[in-house]
Amino acid sequence: MTGYVIAHGERWRAIADEPLSSGDEIKITGRKGLTLEVARQRQES
Repeated sequence: MTGYVIAHGERWRAIADEPLSSGDEIKITGRKGLTLEVARQRQES
């Protein structure tokens, strides 16, 4: 899934392995050129 995210006040193109919704907390797992690889931030119990 591709889209855009705001990271550190900047808008980036992003790709994720799972669908994400607006407002989801994410973590950046990598970068390919100008595209960030992201994943949903999991809540720790």
